Amino acid sequence: MPEVPHGRVRRGWDAIDATMPRWAAVVENRPVVAFVDHCLRGIGQIVFVNNPVSGAGILLAMYVSSAWVGVAVTVGVVVATATARALGMERDLTADGLYGFNGALVAGALAFLLSPAWSITVLVYGALGAAASTVLMAALVRVFIGGWGVPPVTLPFNLLTMGMLACTFAVTHLQGGSALTPRQLPLPEITTPVRSAAGAVGENDLAGLGHAVVHGLGTLVLSGQFASGVIVVVAMAVCSRILALMAVAGSLVGALTGLALGGDGVLIYTGFWGYNSFVCAVAIALLYVFTWRSVLFALGCAVVGAVLYGACSALLGPVGVPALTLPFCLATLMFLLAGRSASGLVAVPLDRLSTPEQHRIRRREELEAAPGGARTTGVPD
Repeated sequence: MPEVPHGRVRRGWDAIDATMPRWAAVVENRPVVAFVDHCLRGIGQIVFVNNPVSGAGILLAMYVSSAWVGVAVTVGVVVATATARALGMERDLTADGLYGFNGALVAGALAFLLSPAWSITVLVYGALGAAASTVLMAALVRVFIGGWGVPPVTLPFNLLTMGMLACTFAVTHLQGGSALTPRQLPLPEITTPVRSAAGAVGENDLAGLGHAVVHGLGTLVLSGQFASGVIVVVAMAVCSRILALMAVAGSLVGALTGLALGGDGVLIYTGFWGYNSFVCAVAIALLYVFTWRSVLFALGCAVVGAVLYGACSALLGPVGVPALTLPFCLATLMFLLAGRSASGLVAVPLDRLSTPEQHRIRRREELEAAPGGARTTGVPD
C-alpha cells in the first residue's frame, strides 16, 4: 500500500483543525449543509469547541451511552438552532452554535432524568424547552455580554431544566426517574473509597482515579460510559489539544477535590465531582490568553467548581433536583468577572474567540507589532 505523503496528511489535518473557518465559508451558501454545520457546532459548544467534527464526535459519545438521550439531544439542538434562525437572532452567534448548545442540553437532560425512555411526551417537552432556551439565551446575552462583557455560559440550560424538572412534581403526565428522588438532610453516612457502586469494594488508587477522570468527561455530556469520556476528549483534541488537556486536568482536579474533602466515593468514581471542574478549566483556558497564570487561574476555578458541586448537591437534594452545571456557572462567572481586575491575565475578546493555540499566536503578533515589541508586559509565557 503506497505511503500517504506527509503534505497531504497535513492538509487534511489543517482542514479539520481549530474552528474550520474555510469549511464554514464553503458551506455558507448551502443552506441544508450550513444548518447541519451550525447544529454540530452547537453540540461542540457544550465543551467550548467551535468545530463541527468535534461536535459530531461528542454527539457520538452520547449515542454510545444512550440512543434515547442521543435522539433527544439531536432534537434539542435542531429545535434551538431553528428557533434562532426563525427569530432572526445574530447570524454569527447562530452559525457558531451559541444558540444551540443550551437547547441540546435541556432536551438531553430531560430525556436522561425523566421516564419512561422513548416517551413522545418527554421528547416534546424537551423540544419546547430547547426552543425556550434560545429566547432565554438571547435575553441573557444582552445582560451578561452587553452589561458585563462575559458570556452567560449554560445558565439558560440550568434555569430552564431545573424549572421544568420541578414542574414534574405538580403534574401526572411527566414522571421523574430515580435521580429526582428528594433526599433528606442530614445525608446518610458517606463512604469515601472510590468505587463503581455502593456495594462494590474500592480503593483510592490510580485505577479508581483514572476512571473518575474519564467518567467526569462523559458525565458532562450525559453519559456514564467510560468509552464516551474517551471519545469526548479525542473529539475536543481535534479542535484544540490545549482544551483537551485542560479538560482532563479539570476533571482530575475535581476528583482530587472530592477525595480531599471526603466526598462519596461512588460519586467521585462516576464523574460527578469532576464534570463541573472539567468545564470550568476549559472555559477559563479559552476565554483568557493561555499562559501559566491563566492555567493556575483555570485550575483554581476547577477547585471552586468542585466545592460548589458539593454545596449545590446538598442544597438541591431535598428538593429532588440535581445540581446540573449550576456549580460551573457560578464558579466560572465569578472567575471571569474577577479576572478583569487581574493585570496578569489577558481576556480574549468574545467576538474573536477561536482556540487557545490561535489566541497565543495572535497575542504574540500583537505584542511584537507594538512599540517595544515582545518585551512589552503581557507576552504569552
